[in-house]
Amino acid sequence: LDLEELSKKNLELEAKLKIASSETSINQFVSGFYNKLELSREKNQRAYEVGSPFPNKNYAIYLSSNARIPQERLEELTGVYHYHINISLAEVISVLRNENLYEVRVMVNYGLYEVGDLINEEVLTVELKDGIPKITGWYDVKIKTGDNGLRIEIETDQNSLYSLIKGKNIQ
Repeated sequence: LDLEELSKKNLELEAKLKIASSETSINQFVSGFYNKLELSREKNQRAYEVGSPFPNKNYAIYLSSNARIPQERLEELTGVYHYHINISLAEVISVLRNENLYEVRVMVNYGLYEVGDLINEEVLTVELKDGIPKITGWYDVKIKTGDNGLRIEIETDQNSLYSLIKGKNIQ
């Protein structure tokens, strides 16, 4: 390899490392968002028993001012009866990047009080503005019952399941 080819390969490698680094930081950002909405089952139970308010309001710093999100779900997760829904990020499936906009596909577990568990595939759109990530969209893709199934009899079509977690496809 001559010096020019070596320099070109070095630039390509640096670009790949930069992309990998930004995807890692976007993964951490998305994990941080769901962590702010997540309470352990024990903390949810304690909140139910004593009627405590949702303890963590810092989730809002992750959202852009004009974010398109399932507002009813967010209110349910953080409102007076927040202990009725337990949310946890299961995994980040993929991160697609188009300049300063990321599409992050995730699997999320929802534990529903007296109902059972659901697994929802969701997409978050994250935009970088001046190097700061903000969620601009939160969309549902597909929902299914969890491995443990549901503890009550309900219609298991997509719309009925989404009604349990206050979900709507708002695309």
